[in-house]
Amino acid sequence: GLQVYAIDRPYQETQNRVAKRLFLHPRELLAFTRHAAETLARRRSEGTATIAQEQMKESCPPAVFEILVTERERHMAAELVRRAVRNVDVLVLCSAERLPGLQRLIQANAEHGADANAAVATGATRVWPFLLIVAYVILPGYGSLFLAWRASRWLTQTLAAQVRSGLSSSVEQTETEDPSANSEAPDERPVEATS
Repeated sequence: GLQVYAIDRPYQETQNRVAKRLFLHPRELLAFTRHAAETLARRRSEGTATIAQEQMKESCPPAVFEILVTERERHMAAELVRRAVRNVDVLVLCSAERLPGLQRLIQANAEHGADANAAVATGATRVWPFLLIVAYVILPGYGSLFLAWRASRWLTQTLAAQVRSGLSSSVEQTETEDPSANSEAPDERPVEATS
């Protein structure tokens, strides 16, 4: 039987590397978000599943492009070289965008030895995407709610103090305007009839 191998880097590992990059370099986050939105809109309108590498290179931050394209191509080429067997034909299925890079890297591996572009194996963890979401979504949302709550408490206390001072000054004004209004009623003694 034929042996089938997935040579691309695991999705979670690529996702973690992108999230780590964006977490540590927040200025690139907005550019990457714009790139992702443009790519999704283009895919929806054109119905294509891929984007030209030149277009991606223009709109995607360079360091993220490096992770999404160049590092993945290096990883795939290293996996191909690692799994290669002499005098055996190999069929590689990849997108048209990956083909030139893979050919170049495999040829460089053949010329300079198999370890020239060896991929660094790392375990995929979910900590970086989690930190990215916490740092840029949850904390700002919670912080906004907290600040709104504190501002509303301050506003409530300020208004309550003004209302209290307004009531006490109106009571004082009433007392100074009509002193008999608050005095006790005069003694009403029954009048005795005299004969």
